Amino acid sequence: MKDDHFFDILGVHPYSDDRSPGTVESSEVYHDAFGTMDENFLGIELLHNLMAAQGEGRKHLYIGEYGFSTAAWESFRPVPDATRAKYLTKAFALAARLGYVDGLCWYYTYSTPWNPSSWALLQGSYPNYRPTRTFEALAAIAR
Repeated sequence: MKDDHFFDILGVHPYSDDRSPGTVESSEVYHDAFGTMDENFLGIELLHNLMAAQGEGRKHLYIGEYGFSTAAWESFRPVPDATRAKYLTKAFALAARLGYVDGLCWYYTYSTPWNPSSWALLQGSYPNYRPTRTFEALAAIAR
């Protein structure tokens, strides 16, 4: 089979503002100059369907960033850590169910001068990091 698309996996960042990854809101699906945009986490299904329609359905997705901030940040609304922990568990379960998502990278582990602690899984600073509920949810998935 000839492949003119020169990629083996497609990286995506399916942020969903403060909405659960399982929530699908039609108001988050719209059309612009690039085509249909689906800003729901499960918009990755529409994306993979498009890949399949273009003969790329055998290729997988990699979620390179996904997460929530516990404080308002730019256009993102805050999500309490207990809710964020539930969302992490749901996102991993949904991604695994799809069968074509090869990985999900939570954004991010600890704060840096460029990344505020409101997004981090660990609070504090080295060597005294404290796990958040979201970190504990991730650890439970890994067991």
